[in-house]
Amino acid sequence: MELVIKLVGITSKQSAADFIALMLSEDAPLFEDEVDAEYHTTFEALSYFEQPEYIKVSGQDFIAQWELGGDAEYEEILLSLNEAGLDKIVAYINLDQAEKIVICEKGAISILSSEILRKYHKVAESHKKQFELLSKLLFSISGTCVVENLSSSQN
Repeated sequence: MELVIKLVGITSKQSAADFIALMLSEDAPLFEDEVDAEYHTTFEALSYFEQPEYIKVSGQDFIAQWELGGDAEYEEILLSLNEAGLDKIVAYINLDQAEKIVICEKGAISILSSEILRKYHKVAESHKKQFELLSKLLFSISGTCVVENLSSSQN
């Protein structure tokens, strides 16, 4: 099984984006007592994550890409990042050649329309343009482009 995730997320606090980036780096703290109390939830959500192949934090924006094998589940990754402080995430998912664009917010994941996936394919030759499209989607998503809810809010 091969899983590729390219995502763009936003948080209401720049410090949260910076801490998420730290947790996904090789300098990540190993123990919860090394972390300020306000970041304990983030630490718990991300302490077992693999480092992404690509990561960038710019203000409150967060961009990352993973290429994972084995039994990695994109739902778990997105929901953990949502719990860790990314308020809204738009992601391109390629799981064994099955592709989709999803949005994750408030503990729920929804698949976006196939038209959005076609737009993504049009810019597929450019890594930068892929992330630009995901970023535009992050700020322009409306309920009308959601095709299917994959999860419901968690308690």
